[in-house]
Amino acid sequence: MRLYAYIRSRAPGLLEFLDLLCSKLYGSKALDLLLTNPSKLYSVLLTYYGDSGGADYAALLLFLNPLAECFGSYEVVRELLDAMKAGNDGRFLELIGRCEELRAPRAA
Repeated sequence: MRLYAYIRSRAPGLLEFLDLLCSKLYGSKALDLLLTNPSKLYSVLLTYYGDSGGADYAALLLFLNPLAECFGSYEVVRELLDAMKAGNDGRFLELIGRCEELRAPRAA
């Protein structure tokens, strides 16, 4: 799975905008934050969307559902979102660390 291409195809221009916002606030791009400090990415989404409903929806649609595909199960999505919102980056990263595609991406 190519997460960057997936997000760009579903929401053209949004990832680029989020990259600018993430870079301004944290000095990293959105996907870098997702894979290193997901709670910071959630904070950016919360800032942009203004409430947890919008931030949750964006996190699920753009980032977490594609990760769940990697697991082959959407049951993990709620746990990923809860970890992201709670600032439990270690738990979030542990969960996605189980995903073989993220650890060993396919060559183009």
